[in-house]
Amino acid sequence: MDFITLPAELRCIIYSHLIADFVNQHHLKPNLYRLPDDWPRNNFACYLALIRTCKLVHSEAVPYFEKHFLPDLTLHFDSVTALHAIAKILPPAPIYQDMKFVLVTRCEALGRNKSKQNAEFEAFREQQMGRKSLLQENWNGHRKFQAKHEGRYYCKGCGIKLTVTKQGRVGSLAHSYTYDGTEGIKGGAMSVVMRGLCNEEDKGLSRRTWYFELAGRFGGLEWSNWVEKGENVVEKASTKNEDGMRKGLWSLRRWAY
Repeated sequence: MDFITLPAELRCIIYSHLIADFVNQHHLKPNLYRLPDDWPRNNFACYLALIRTCKLVHSEAVPYFEKHFLPDLTLHFDSVTALHAIAKILPPAPIYQDMKFVLVTRCEALGRNKSKQNAEFEAFREQQMGRKSLLQENWNGHRKFQAKHEGRYYCKGCGIKLTVTKQGRVGSLAHSYTYDGTEGIKGGAMSVVMRGLCNEEDKGLSRRTWYFELAGRFGGLEWSNWVEKGENVVEKASTKNEDGMRKGLWSLRRWAY
């Protein structure tokens, strides 16, 4: 039987199965930390092939996707350039502006003694989680080390150097940072979360790897000083009178390790 001759209800069931593979696999447990290579990748091929079948399928599948699946969709990226490539082609409709994303950047702390910095991170996290009496003492040492290296991190995925500063009360400072947005991206009050990776089996912090997390929706992101050259997005010198290149369609969450 021809697909077009099927009842509309059956066609919607088929749409549901095809789109579910594209959307539902990306729901992650909030406390399950993974290596960047273990994070899911969105596969648009099936959905794009579906909506390009014919006008009838397009007119049915797109509204079905937007109504039943788009609110639950979270796109995952490993570089700012990949995020920008999708953001610039998204429709300006509010339903797309509210789409969620997660950006996992490949970053390492700048400085001569990276192992010492990782040790500071680990000790501070352990004390924040358990030994509260030593929290302030360890925090003071951590701040001094961070200030010495200017708190700068380098994203291997897109070549961006970012500056992070601590914010919030002492009890939350182990995980809370502010991304200053001076490297061409402005997203308002974006929180950057420091986390440690762990094995899924024991949930322990056995891997001394750290990263920052940045997430939210497209509508809160502004691209201020970016120009494109081929497939790469590079930074352009900014001026006080220069308008932002475009507003992004998501707000975000960033990772650096």
